[in-house]
Amino acid sequence: MLLLRRTVQANSFHSRQLTVLLTLTAIFFGSLITAPTARAVTPKPVQLTVQQACSSADYVLIGARGSGDPSDGQFGGLGSVVYSAYQYLTDKLAKRNTSIAAIPVTYPAQEVQSLALTLTGKSYYFDGLAQGVSDIRKSINTFETWPGCKGKQLVLIGYSQGAMVINRVLQEPNKNHPVFFSANILIGNGDRHSNDRTIPVGNARANSKGIGFTFPPMSGTKFVPLAPLDINAVNVCVDGDIVCAPHLNTVKPALPVLECVDAFLELAGVDQ
Repeated sequence: MLLLRRTVQANSFHSRQLTVLLTLTAIFFGSLITAPTARAVTPKPVQLTVQQACSSADYVLIGARGSGDPSDGQFGGLGSVVYSAYQYLTDKLAKRNTSIAAIPVTYPAQEVQSLALTLTGKSYYFDGLAQGVSDIRKSINTFETWPGCKGKQLVLIGYSQGAMVINRVLQEPNKNHPVFFSANILIGNGDRHSNDRTIPVGNARANSKGIGFTFPPMSGTKFVPLAPLDINAVNVCVDGDIVCAPHLNTVKPALPVLECVDAFLELAGVDQ
């Protein structure tokens, strides 16, 4: 039933999430809260390596696609949600004479329908997360050590399973990745926990948790609060979503986008 609910509401849910995501991204980069202009700058082609991204831009976006998103095609392995954020950032940063290039995370983003298999004891939905974490670790290590990346800025954005992958990277001690992340945005995060020290955006219940906490032996999900002074991370979640806030009750209407943004500004201490 929950799987059907997620499918039926996917279009409007994704639209709300993406609008919040793009607005928050603009805040993180010190930009004005405005809609993308009609004459948006065309993003650079999605790169295959960190070296390529650092050689062609000031910011490097590591993007982890969501459940069921293809690893290739028109979005270059970022998935439509993360790619839209990349496109928006490209346009905003171009107005500051800065540029951004993106690389995808290599991992199998299983279809959300495969969550049904967890009821039979199979961990198919979660099996590829460790591969994604390992891939990001390698990219961060390259970013830290390759001379061409010196002085560049790093951005992590993940959607659904991709948010789980990035969440697990951020849970690691900072000594494992001393590089400064300019922004970390988690959308529909299956590892979401109300006390994880991320900045919550959306109307998910305070006591709700991501799907990973429902099946911890299979998911590998652990509660590890992030270091609040070192890592800025936003968790965007709508109540009743099967991945970030599953429950059997009726889904409440999502907060209007501006309310989500106001909540973020208050929590982050950013003046409008």
